[in-house]
Amino acid sequence: MFHVKETDQLIAAIKEDKSLEFILPLIKSASKDLNLNIEYQDSHYRGDSILFAAAVKGRLDLIPALLEAGADPAQGSWTGATALNAIMPTRYSKTRTAPEEDILEVAKLLLEKAPTILESRYAAHGAPGNTPIYDVIKHQKWKLAAYFIEKGANLDQKGSDSDGQTAREKLIQSIESGACSQEVRDLIQPSRGYSSTI
Repeated sequence: MFHVKETDQLIAAIKEDKSLEFILPLIKSASKDLNLNIEYQDSHYRGDSILFAAAVKGRLDLIPALLEAGADPAQGSWTGATALNAIMPTRYSKTRTAPEEDILEVAKLLLEKAPTILESRYAAHGAPGNTPIYDVIKHQKWKLAAYFIEKGANLDQKGSDSDGQTAREKLIQSIESGACSQEVRDLIQPSRGYSSTI
């Protein structure tokens, strides 16, 4: 189901990076339509949810307000990706320079509302895409990795990189190279249900 007019102003404001103060009233007025897919003229967000569009734009400040107004974190992109995928601090992400603590707080809010999105993938150009745990291990964001592991993230999903590795294999490499944080090392000990080789 596509929505054409009532949310156009909100989408335009997100696209134009308007201030939080400018956008908050727009969120409130569009709250009943936040979970309809975008059908905004000249928008590369067509078919995506408003929450996903805000996440792709790197607008961590908008996500709590959108969730409070009723946006569903399980609705994301036509590719199957969710807002959680979009806020991962990867090389091309708008959040790549955001403090990891800020991303973690938003990730917690998203997962509180929709725990299953922890296994969502950001598929593109026919590739299966990466899960959030794969992305944070690859980019050595250890606070996020620790949180996702505590939440039960599947380390055995392969990423879309050409090496064909799983998140677990990437994690082993990080441990062996000394890049992995002690917090993550402690979480993956055998007493926590992982084998000695994770």
